[in-house]
Amino acid sequence: MEPRQDEQPGRGPADHLADHRWAKGVSGNPGGRPRGRSVSGVLRDLLEREHNGRELGELLAELMLKQALKGNLGFVREILDRAEGRVSDREHGGPEGGAVIYNIVEYPARHPVAAEGGADR
Repeated sequence: MEPRQDEQPGRGPADHLADHRWAKGVSGNPGGRPRGRSVSGVLRDLLEREHNGRELGELLAELMLKQALKGNLGFVREILDRAEGRVSDREHGGPEGGAVIYNIVEYPARHPVAAEGGADR
């Protein structure tokens, strides 16, 4: 198929935008991200406020602990994640730092391997 006469060979579909591209080495956002208050920053300030002589952050932590002690697993998980650090879903330590793969095989009680005490021989 031959190129149409109005097309120039070797030009890409976005070449007509070349005049509008940033020059190499020039930032498209020289001032960086606009400075403002993030939601986290506002929340930190609010948690430092007092209510009935106690900081709101302290009251919130106490509420979370009470809910965890009542058996609310969502609060238990949140407290442990914050106190001990979030547990990674991945395990490292396989060959060359890759994932460890476990194959779990359940044998019926009457199977010869199960009768001999398992597959660890």
